[in-house]
Amino acid sequence: MRYLIDTNILIYAVAEPDLLSNDVAAIIAEPDTVLYITLNL
Repeated sequence: MRYLIDTNILIYAVAEPDLLSNDVAAIIAEPDTVLYITLNL
């Protein structure tokens, strides 16, 4: 499945994965998951 995540989720996933909810962590860990990331520059 494909998901659009914001930069906060990306930062938490990389720097502090324990701060993610169990549901979000499970989605990110799923091998078939494709993540699209928004960048607000």
